[in-house]
Amino acid sequence: MNSTMLQINHESGQSWDIPADGISTGFVEAQTYVVRIAGSGAQVLIDDTPLERQPARNMFLWSPGFHAGRVVAEVLDDLGQVQGTCSLDVGPSPDKVGHPEFLRMIDEILAFRPELLLGGGSSWSTFGKEDDTTSPEVIYARLRRYAPIALAALQTICSHPLSHLRRVRLTVMPHQARRLDTTTVRELARSRFVGQILGLEVTSTDAPSRINVPHSERTFDNAANRTIAVMVGRLTNQATSLSRRFACAINGADDSLTVKIPRRLYVLREFVGALRQLQNSPALRAVTRPEITAAGLNAISAQPNYARAFQLAWKALQTGILGDAHSDPLPISPTWEVFERWCFLRVWKLLEVLSPSAGWRVYANDSDTVGLRVGGKVADSAIAIHLQPTFPAWDQPSRSGFKSLSRLREPDIVLTSESSRGQRFLVLDAKYRASRPNILDAMQSAHIYRDSLRWYNERPWGSYLLLPRQGGAPWLAEGAFHAEFKVGTFELAPDGDAPQLKKLLADFLAQA
Repeated sequence: MNSTMLQINHESGQSWDIPADGISTGFVEAQTYVVRIAGSGAQVLIDDTPLERQPARNMFLWSPGFHAGRVVAEVLDDLGQVQGTCSLDVGPSPDKVGHPEFLRMIDEILAFRPELLLGGGSSWSTFGKEDDTTSPEVIYARLRRYAPIALAALQTICSHPLSHLRRVRLTVMPHQARRLDTTTVRELARSRFVGQILGLEVTSTDAPSRINVPHSERTFDNAANRTIAVMVGRLTNQATSLSRRFACAINGADDSLTVKIPRRLYVLREFVGALRQLQNSPALRAVTRPEITAAGLNAISAQPNYARAFQLAWKALQTGILGDAHSDPLPISPTWEVFERWCFLRVWKLLEVLSPSAGWRVYANDSDTVGLRVGGKVADSAIAIHLQPTFPAWDQPSRSGFKSLSRLREPDIVLTSESSRGQRFLVLDAKYRASRPNILDAMQSAHIYRDSLRWYNERPWGSYLLLPRQGGAPWLAEGAFHAEFKVGTFELAPDGDAPQLKKLLADFLAQA
């Protein structure tokens, strides 16, 4: 029976006793938990973030923040060595969206633009395996997951490496020869000592000349070890490059990432050190030509230990996030950012339903767009949906025509309509909030955007919030209120049809 590694308590009275290597569920984003160490650990880290120690010995506070997914907890001793690890599953707030709905949002974004899910937060979700995304968070996540087991597998094969007999020729004294071949015989036939050897001449007192004989010796310089040497070299380069990227980012990153970097640099440094030891092992030091060849892959496939080490190293080196093998945990954005990105996708899908013949397509980002831009043609109007477009301050240039009367603004979603009759734009700001106080507080952004944003000197056609659930401010969701004040809220949830928002979008297209 596993002993308890962590004891976690919540103010509701719920508690968890978590063993090493265990997985515990039931944690909720934005809550605060008290974490106690069952042993004598000096520090607790969750997703590389050190927890705040409380005055009571071995007691810490943990808040998942606005993140949902699986996180890894580690207990370290005074020397920084890992005493034990476990996994904690954090769910979204049930007041906003349920866990099935949250997973549906992730799946929909994943099917559209997987890179929109990537973040540096302390949450993890299971994605696929490969595309051309090279986020440092993805690279680190893969190394963190596979590096320890890949390193152990590589150490196993380096301690018991494959070898083969290599034929060489040695020059030895005649009495040291153990085997003769035709080449040796030919050389002896031309030698002046052949008569002595055959007993045809009187033995000379001169020292006999050396002879060239065949010899076999064991070597680790074979196709399989050459392939492994390539993988070890690539892992070393990957970890070293990632360390440099994190070190350079330590001053420019936000606080949530900055606190993770020291632990990440330590993990990568230890990993690189272990890989250097492997490169200096007899098995890899004997390799004269690191290369991946068909012969090397065939030799590896025939040896279970080699095959496992190669596969794990390959997985650790992967950088993409697509595929149908949903086995890798990768970092995703905070829940509120996932909701923002999903709202953009959902608005686009609603527009596709309203105008299926518009020829909607995704355009590359431009200098004034942080996120994506989707465009289509409705009648004679060019319609575009912008994800987090930039509205620079009034005195700054803007190629898109977006301007702010005061400071720079970045609303989540902006719909624009342009035709010979003029321009029109609609602002939709996604807010991952549900309670009355939080919704009323968030409404300030709707008012600010309505008053300050301009597009070619045009005011917004409307400025609204998108909420996962309507809270205690029902008047903000009423159609009459929207029509009179051009501000308010709309509910947009994965399990809903959003009829009110759909009507708003239809009215916007009709007046375009």
